[in-house]
Amino acid sequence: MRRSGLALLIELEALRLGAQGKAALWRGLLAASAQDARLDADRLEELLRRAERQIKTLDVLHSRAATALLFPAPPPEPTSTAAAGTNTPT
Repeated sequence: MRRSGLALLIELEALRLGAQGKAALWRGLLAASAQDARLDADRLEELLRRAERQIKTLDVLHSRAATALLFPAPPPEPTSTAAAGTNTPT
């Protein structure tokens, strides 16, 4: 069974929402780290950068999937065996 291109877009959007949620969490904890020594600001900054990279990657994948869905590539033209030079008697 073939998956719908629209299903892929929805899945990518859901993943992006998850990554945005993580980024918001890391931002909040990073702000709190100034008041709470138990929170490692360096680690939180790295986690925030990672979430931001994930968001960018998901944006690229979403753009590609949307373009492929809205503007599908035409099917390849069939090649004839004579034109390809295969199975041609001499």
